Amino acid sequence: MSSGYYRELFEALGLKVSTCTTPEAALARLARETFELVVISQKGPGLDARPFLARSMELDPRPPVMVVTRQFDVRSHDEAVLLGVAGYLPELVTVQEIVQVTRTCLKLESGQDALS
Repeated sequence: MSSGYYRELFEALGLKVSTCTTPEAALARLARETFELVVISQKGPGLDARPFLARSMELDPRPPVMVVTRQFDVRSHDEAVLLGVAGYLPELVTVQEIVQVTRTCLKLESGQDALS
């Protein structure tokens, strides 16, 4: 699924969306802006997003982080959870599953459902 698909989905949920094409650009943006939710696209097996996760949480630990991965594996999931990821799901999930995980992530940050 393309980033355009996720952009449209999150915008339909009423969220303002900002995308970056590289981890470096995303970290630079995280250093100067505040976000309600951070979504990371993990392209392959193994948590290759680990350095990004660690640095993003150093910059601002407040927004929940959701990882969308092309290849789900238990080790990467467990590692992501240990690093503080609020949501971890395979790329090929239903719209309802994405909405549910997004709602859960935003509840964690605010204590209430920001999409209600």
